[in-house]
Amino acid sequence: MSEKNQPEGAEASTLALEYKDGQPVIAVSGGSAIPPKVMVVDEQGNPVALYSAEAITKPQARAAFTTADHALIYEAEHGLFDVGFATAWQLGRY
Repeated sequence: MSEKNQPEGAEASTLALEYKDGQPVIAVSGGSAIPPKVMVVDEQGNPVALYSAEAITKPQARAAFTTADHALIYEAEHGLFDVGFATAWQLGRY
């Protein structure tokens, strides 16, 4: 990566804006890195949006769980449960 934290050459991924169910989605393909900030411009080159990314950290696992249910994480923003830790806990028992 360059001094500006922008990937270059083969490590740079290709970004595209696609629409799924009427919602814009940034699709990433190729490369091994994406820029932390992406400026979106219109046909005349005027900035219209700035997308920025930051690392998502998972909560630290608490002390020993006694059941997989204890490892469920409720994602209030989406109204869903993240079952990753619960699944890993259950698989680790065998």
